Amino acid sequence: MQVLFRPVCRGLFSCAAQPSKPLRCRHLRQQTHTHTHTYIHTYRDIHRYRTDLKGCSPGLSSGTISASRKTCSDIVGEALPRLNWPRRLGRVPSFISLPLTITSTQTYHGHSSSPVEGSQETGSGGGGGRGKEEEEEEKEEEEEEKEEEEEEEKEEEEEEEEEKEKRRKEEEEGKEKEEEKKKEEEEDEEEEEEEKENEEEEEKEEEEEKEEEEEEEKEEEEEEEKEKENEEEEEEKEEKEEEQEEKEKEEKEEEEKKEEEEEEEKEEEEEEEEEEEKEEEDDEEEEEKE
Repeated sequence: MQVLFRPVCRGLFSCAAQPSKPLRCRHLRQQTHTHTHTYIHTYRDIHRYRTDLKGCSPGLSSGTISASRKTCSDIVGEALPRLNWPRRLGRVPSFISLPLTITSTQTYHGHSSSPVEGSQETGSGGGGGRGKEEEEEEKEEEEEEKEEEEEEEKEEEEEEEEEKEKRRKEEEEGKEKEEEKKKEEEEDEEEEEEEKENEEEEEKEEEEEKEEEEEEEKEEEEEEEKEKENEEEEEEKEEKEEEQEEKEKEEKEEEEKKEEEEEEEKEEEEEEEEEEEKEEEDDEEEEEKE
């Protein structure tokens, strides 16, 4: 995954994962220039260099790794701790894209009559030699452009195949979603039917409860009416008993009164008789005396 640079700046850069697809630099006439190129790699690209790569995840967030002086192993090693593909799933599928952004920046000093020591430049200034070198570079560039076109055609075919596979999967997913939707609708209908039945059952229970309440109220009213009648009968009975008692009491009192009167009359008669007897005795005594 490292961006590889040629020993001399010829305006071409290659990614280690895509060595046959160079990127062209258009700054050959500048004294000093900086190259910054970004590559977004896929798992397939990684597997070209690291066939033993496992434990990767498509969930890696886009990030930037400086690759100007790192090896492929270094960069992959940096990326792996940030990946969490479940190891139980085995090797990462090659069709999943790894959204890992690698940005390469390198500065070249060159194309001057006095090359800078230690710099990477096209070569020393010269007339005819430089023209011949430029012809060779142009020829090499044409060959590389041809290779690049072939690689692009190949990639386009692969992309078409991937697109076809993607459409097929989308159709399958659409079909599955449609079936799932249909299943959900059926489940919804069943739930609605069940809810309807439950509502009817509840209404029936409420109606039965209402009838029971009315029956209970009716029974309570009848009991109250019966209790009222019993109370009235009891009151009437008590009144009659009281009247009878009163009547008996009065009769008894009259009887007692009558007896008393008779007793008094008798006593009076006895007293009168005694007086009469006494008078007679007195009269007799008086007569005897005379």
